[in-house]
Amino acid sequence: MGLYQRYKTDERLETEGTWVDFGDGVRLRILSEHSPKMRGVRKTQQKKYRNYLLAMDVPPHIEDAMQIEQAVAAVAGWEGVTDEKNVPLPFTTDTLKKVLTDLRDLRRDVLFASGTAETFRPAEVVEAMGKTSPPPSVPS
Repeated sequence: MGLYQRYKTDERLETEGTWVDFGDGVRLRILSEHSPKMRGVRKTQQKKYRNYLLAMDVPPHIEDAMQIEQAVAAVAGWEGVTDEKNVPLPFTTDTLKKVLTDLRDLRRDVLFASGTAETFRPAEVVEAMGKTSPPPSVPS
């Protein structure tokens, strides 16, 4: 498999979202960080938090707020999400924001999925990759 085939993504999935399994029957429909919605959120944040960003001194509460805004924009739907008492939660912006505020690690995982090309691979590429070696890990 060549470089282009390995890294090709489906722009429709990036824009409309694709279902990602988060375990225990929970699935979230995730948009790509390259989607127009996500780009719009970042552009708004660049204006809203301009002084912090220019000073390269973003306080933790502002960083959290930015991540929450981005993660909320990255989720276009959900299935199987429940509260702490296992009561199903409806998908609304307010509920989504509360869940992503309460569950920092879920927020991190949403943003990771949104920024990972593998999430948005065309089906034929995913199938072909299953028959070849996985892509190399990116060093941190």
